[in-house]
Amino acid sequence: MKKTSSAKDTGFRLKLSLLIFLLVIAIAAGLCACSKKGDNKMFDSEASEFGTLIEGGKIICIPTPLKVEVFSETSEIKDGDKIFIDTDNYSKAAENFISYVEEAFGIKLETCTDKKEGNIIVLTDNNLETEEYKLAIKDTVNIRVSCQDGANRAFATILEYLTEAQKGENVYTVKNLRVFDKPDKEYRGVMLDTARSFISVERIKEMIRNCYLNKINYLHIHFSDTVYFTFPWSLMEEHMVDGWKYTKEELEDLEAYADGHGVTIVPEIDIPSHQGPLLEAFPEIFTSCELEQTRHEICLGKEEVYEKINGLIDELCAIFKRTPYIHFGCDEVGYDVWENCPTCKEYRDAHGIYGIGNNANGVEHLRHFMNRVAEMIKNHGKTPALWESFMKSGIIEVDKDIVVYAYQSYFNLAPDLVAGGYKIINCATTPMYYVPYGKIATQEEIYDWNVYNWKCAWEGSPASVEGGISVEPTDQVIGTQVCCWETQYYQVYVRLAQRLPTMCERVWRLEKQGTYDEYVVRYEALEDMIETICNYDI
Repeated sequence: MKKTSSAKDTGFRLKLSLLIFLLVIAIAAGLCACSKKGDNKMFDSEASEFGTLIEGGKIICIPTPLKVEVFSETSEIKDGDKIFIDTDNYSKAAENFISYVEEAFGIKLETCTDKKEGNIIVLTDNNLETEEYKLAIKDTVNIRVSCQDGANRAFATILEYLTEAQKGENVYTVKNLRVFDKPDKEYRGVMLDTARSFISVERIKEMIRNCYLNKINYLHIHFSDTVYFTFPWSLMEEHMVDGWKYTKEELEDLEAYADGHGVTIVPEIDIPSHQGPLLEAFPEIFTSCELEQTRHEICLGKEEVYEKINGLIDELCAIFKRTPYIHFGCDEVGYDVWENCPTCKEYRDAHGIYGIGNNANGVEHLRHFMNRVAEMIKNHGKTPALWESFMKSGIIEVDKDIVVYAYQSYFNLAPDLVAGGYKIINCATTPMYYVPYGKIATQEEIYDWNVYNWKCAWEGSPASVEGGISVEPTDQVIGTQVCCWETQYYQVYVRLAQRLPTMCERVWRLEKQGTYDEYVVRYEALEDMIETICNYDI
């Protein structure tokens, strides 16, 4: 009997322990929910708690936030204010913000480890998207983000908001505010051509600061072209030109700098064309037929070539860890080189690659090459990307995972790429291409443009017609990019100073936010602050 009684007691105690355990969990969950609700009080509360809502209130900000509430009551941001962040993941973003607030406005901020001491409080809300942020100012500045990119977008908005604040002695008075914001399009980029007009790391950092302030999130670097190869690939390092190359250490530093500003570097090695440097350095590996016959196309018929390219992708990924994309060019090719190369013909015979028509074998060989390199890139955990220059039609289907940067509207048109299932980035030659010669788009032309439209000044392009060509709004168009080709850095600065913020204004928010003249007022109000922080040395 005692044994039975003991067993009953044991069962009762187990049930009681389980009940207590579940009760503790429920209480803890309730406390967490209350804590979270308390943390979000600034964002969940009625607008009236902030003061008197200014009807039609706007702030001087580019790009225009998704939702803004401005109130007549005010708060202060001043010397000695402290920033609290709930995770070290935001520490670089906070450090940069502290530096830029002092540079542009003379306000000296500090960090703190106690939330109760914070005047600027950054907390994590995992329900928000990557670049989404919530910003509220009422006595304190409250920010909610899910990651460092969101923190950088919120800090950039505060820097812009301070330009319209009332300045006192070491203090700025701002109207109470709530902002709910995220971009309409994920990709907003700028491309620098460092292979035909070398740009130092310090000047690329100036551009990164510009991207940060204008909420541009991708910086595409064109590392190789017909004359120069600037990426420090171990195979090429001894053959690179002094004063026209980067070191691994410089690029690792640049990657960390960009990451801290919420900017992602997209590296590009332009293959299989535009590769004079490889042909000159290693003709025995990369040449098709005779060197003088190849122009700047590398051989696509040697296994060693594919092995070298895979090694190059290894080294790109080792430095540019943040990027989701590896861009491998594939533009302006000469199909006849591969058509007539005996080594390439042997390769095609071995792999069953055949085409029909003039240079069709070369066309199909390129499509095979694109797919093979794309697979290498995917095996490295990255997304392959290239220019639109491959032929629309062919026997070999081009990998649908490749992101296509659509620019010329000749070999492949944006509507056909979308219909084919590709994700594309609008790099339309008008208004997104800048070269040293020819007409470039004005600020107003960019403001009147939209991300679903392609125009081209070249008469051979179908997009040269009045109004260009367009696609229906679709998520397959993931964004846009300004491309600066063959351009000296002072030209880059002059051309992008007005155009970059305007481009982002039209892609962060797809719907126009007022007239062009109203936009210019905002731009001119921010111009001095942006130049101060970018610290251009022209």
